[in-house]
Amino acid sequence: GISVMSVALLHVPAVQRGIASRVSDMLSESLSTRVRVGSISLGLFNRVIADDITLDDRQGHPMLSCRRASAKIAIMPLLNGRTVITSAQLFGADVRLKRAHKDAPLNCQFVLDMLSSDDTAHRAPLDLQVASLVVRNGAVRYDVGEREKEKGEGRKEKGREMVGRVFDAHHIAIEKV
Repeated sequence: GISVMSVALLHVPAVQRGIASRVSDMLSESLSTRVRVGSISLGLFNRVIADDITLDDRQGHPMLSCRRASAKIAIMPLLNGRTVITSAQLFGADVRLKRAHKDAPLNCQFVLDMLSSDDTAHRAPLDLQVASLVVRNGAVRYDVGEREKEKGEGRKEKGREMVGRVFDAHHIAIEKV
């Protein structure tokens, strides 16, 4: 009775958005930054699907946006209060990693610290045992320093632009992953 009703309610768009709003608020509070999840739904075989995800870094700049994320959750650990992700898929992910300077921590360090903390009061109840990760139509940017490299900017040699692209370890962009 009640479990069938709960599953049926999770397929109602207003309920999905309401759950996403609560999850957004919980994650924003845990991470001390803005997190937004557009909707959350259940798929087949213990799969949770989240749409329109954004996560800002602690300076308020976009760090992650993802059109859709899907994760398969292990049931047995869930009964013990732990969330184990056995496989995950990211569709349309845009990851923007930054450092203020070459010796500064990455803008995502606070997330890594939370996930790896030995302090159970500050650690997420998430056990990252991802056996499979699929990324489709994704992009990753990595920038060091104040100024981000302009798209298409190349190196000049004796007053003329060089043919082709020049690798710059301070500004890396990978697209269509």
